[in-house]
Amino acid sequence: MVDTFVSAGFTHGLTLQWNRPLAYHRATTDMKALHARVDRALLGARFNKSNERTRAVFVFEGVEHVNLHVHSLWKVPDVVAQKFESLFWGEFSGKPNAWKLVVPAGSCKLLISDNPLAAAWYDTKEMHMRADDKRIVFSHDFISCDSHIAGVSA
Repeated sequence: MVDTFVSAGFTHGLTLQWNRPLAYHRATTDMKALHARVDRALLGARFNKSNERTRAVFVFEGVEHVNLHVHSLWKVPDVVAQKFESLFWGEFSGKPNAWKLVVPAGSCKLLISDNPLAAAWYDTKEMHMRADDKRIVFSHDFISCDSHIAGVSA
């Protein structure tokens, strides 16, 4: 998986925390809502018709513990990279970031990936040969789904 992640050309790392217990299905629903919210902010109201959507992979960590969180890698085009970054740094300007709009109790940490190999190793550190395949979720699984998510409509 590390080689796959490195070759995909991800540009940003984003850790997402819920800061509360939750079910796997709820977590994937929240990630789907975040992906739609990000693409709508970057591409406009018709984001679901665009071939320019961001790509992301989400790797669950802390599944067996109370501290469920996700390490994600995102591929964001250079022309919207600064806007993408501002979606998660906006909290410092007094407004909630994109993750808090989906999960009000949540927190996140954005990293600009200057070392794709290190980012891929970090994100997969809990993975092993017998790990449940549900621990990795790809954003392309969301794209073919309904775009009416958490108040985000086409």
